Amino acid sequence: MGLLDFVNYDNCITNLTSSIQKHYKLTPNYKTNELIDSLLAEKDYDNIIVFVFDAMGNSIIDKNTTENHFLQKRRVGKMQSTYPPTTANCTTAYITGLNPITTGWLGWSTYFKDIDLGVDNFPNANTVTKEIIPGDNIARSKLPIKDLGEIIEEETNHEVTYHKVMPSFDPNGCVSLKEFEHRIIKLCNQNGKKYIYAYWTEPDSTMHKEGTKNDHVKKILNQIGKLLHKVERKTKNTIGIISADHSQVDVVPIALYTYYDFLDCLKAPISCDSRTPFFFVKDGKEEQFIELFNKYFADKFELFTKQQVIDMNLFGYGKENPLFKEIIGDYVGVAKDKYYFMTIPDYHLFNGHHAGGLFEESDIPIIIIKN
Repeated sequence: MGLLDFVNYDNCITNLTSSIQKHYKLTPNYKTNELIDSLLAEKDYDNIIVFVFDAMGNSIIDKNTTENHFLQKRRVGKMQSTYPPTTANCTTAYITGLNPITTGWLGWSTYFKDIDLGVDNFPNANTVTKEIIPGDNIARSKLPIKDLGEIIEEETNHEVTYHKVMPSFDPNGCVSLKEFEHRIIKLCNQNGKKYIYAYWTEPDSTMHKEGTKNDHVKKILNQIGKLLHKVERKTKNTIGIISADHSQVDVVPIALYTYYDFLDCLKAPISCDSRTPFFFVKDGKEEQFIELFNKYFADKFELFTKQQVIDMNLFGYGKENPLFKEIIGDYVGVAKDKYYFMTIPDYHLFNGHHAGGLFEESDIPIIIIKN
């Protein structure tokens, strides 16, 4: 399979969410997932839970579990991440039901031209200095989103209520996987119909530090399998659709901050993600930029123009965010091997990572529990 040939906006996260819309008699944003359609049509479930375990891709499950593992036995299908396969992009697709081209949430960081600032989206930090920016979250202000669950609640006249179960970084989030499990079970056993979005940060956090195959990852997947089994046994009239935002691969850094001649071609901070970087090139430096990129990185990254990625629909179909063309810069790099760019010294030394152009990074499961 060639670079990016796997990108498929007919079998990705937003097709799953389109099936959720269809089930609740809303107009789907995109083509629905036929497998999910058939599962949701089996009965009138009181509880529909979408579980997202960060980076729990198919390759991670296959490398760290046996064929008798709960996650493997309950896996019924596969799909792809939205592109690039990274948390800010893909969880936003789950939460909103919209492709990245529409939300504008494309990766870890965004360069906003009007304020001449690169911002790490989730922590609201300066991309270059990593200092926290005081005040409101800039990305959320400039790229506002609305949860699909809120729309479902409104459109069903609150006959279906929406709930998010999140880790501790979120207000009222869970401090442990055990609390995460208990909260979901308690919600499901309350009266009424509910749509629940449940996100957990593992195994992503561990694999960033330790790589994609080790005993720690195996332990985490065992815990997740047990959690899902308990939810299935301790609830009624519930279906859980379990997947990931993306997967991970083992990686090696490139100290991009040492390539002074290359960096001199740029007029703004590199943004998006370290395996799909967006480049903003100075006027008159374009030929030098391309020459140096090919000299240093052509064996590790593919380089695309802004127009090429637009023509490829790399960030999906649908209404274009007003800032989209500005955000993606002049050129987009896509990792075609195991490497990632470090833009400042000693920041995020990863052993496992994602956000690049390998099929393995974007191949995620469809796992089902139901009762």
